[in-house]
Amino acid sequence: LKVEIHIYTLAGITVSFGIIIDNVIVMADHYRHQIQLHLKGGQIISVRMTFRDFSEKLAVKGGPFVVCTQGSLVNLDHVEDMDSSGFHMDNGEVVPISRAMRRQTKEAFAEWLTMKLTEM
Repeated sequence: LKVEIHIYTLAGITVSFGIIIDNVIVMADHYRHQIQLHLKGGQIISVRMTFRDFSEKLAVKGGPFVVCTQGSLVNLDHVEDMDSSGFHMDNGEVVPISRAMRRQTKEAFAEWLTMKLTEM
């Protein structure tokens, strides 16, 4: 999966780059008008764009990305566990889940696990 991210448009010229998503992004969060991409291996890449635009590109039904708060999403391929404190990621981070998102996040995680088990 490749996602095209447009950084800015100036005088009619759009500067953009494509990133390969295939299991590289562990999670992403929004901080000070920047999307922080937490990558496999510990690197963090910052991209200036709205969280809404970013999450609309990644968090599609049936895909590995799910929004857990207004400003964060996780790649379900990197989730080791889910409990009341949030998602426990394979990089050691714990990503909280907002109360407003808890039900739909649990459902998405259950669907993802079911899909992965049927692939085995």
